[in-house]
Amino acid sequence: MIRRLDRNDDWTFGSGLGGFATGLEGLSLRIRMQLREWVGNCFFALQRGINWHLAEKNTQRITMEINASIMRNPEVLGIKSIDFERAENRVWIPKIQLMTIYGEANI
Repeated sequence: MIRRLDRNDDWTFGSGLGGFATGLEGLSLRIRMQLREWVGNCFFALQRGINWHLAEKNTQRITMEINASIMRNPEVLGIKSIDFERAENRVWIPKIQLMTIYGEANI
């Protein structure tokens, strides 16, 4: 279970259990949050996260870091593909196809 996000990516409160996501929705949300975490951001797990500074220079290493981060989730059985779309202002948008215990998923 993970708390749902609203349109502004803020945690939702006040809906009891309805404010939490489970199953494929919860897994998708957890992976999205893991991919937003930069290396060194979490004070009690400094090695956790993605080193997004390398995205422009070394997409292979970023792909390996994304793969490792996603595969830490026990519901993920495998990764079919990881592609990147480059948006404006150095923003990278990963598009990921997964095999999960819930079926195929696109994140």
